[in-house]
Amino acid sequence: MALTTEHLQRLQRAGLDSFFTREQSVFRPLAYEAYDYAVTMVAPTGQPVHVDDAAAPLRLALNLNKKLADYLAAKRLTQKYWTEWFADYILDQLWADLSARSAGPTREASPRRRSSRP
Repeated sequence: MALTTEHLQRLQRAGLDSFFTREQSVFRPLAYEAYDYAVTMVAPTGQPVHVDDAAAPLRLALNLNKKLADYLAAKRLTQKYWTEWFADYILDQLWADLSARSAGPTREASPRRRSSRP
């Protein structure tokens, strides 16, 4: 489900927008990898990748992310929807960059892979 204004306001009150800004080096590569996975799965259909196609793998990655888990625990944000909304927020922030990338095997590597090159 895409980000709604209500969810955005609640994320902002919880400080998750600032947390994302501070921790982009952690969460941006996860979003790129989730998008790349969605492209791989959706491309054979001939359809474009939609936000929710990338949201599912990103949510899984966020559910396993210790930095996010520690932040949510410190703020006593124990409900599962925080991770779902945070995934929607990340994709909302990065979607223009993600969807502008070319599809297929000649696609540029994700930032995580690029950063390891000399």
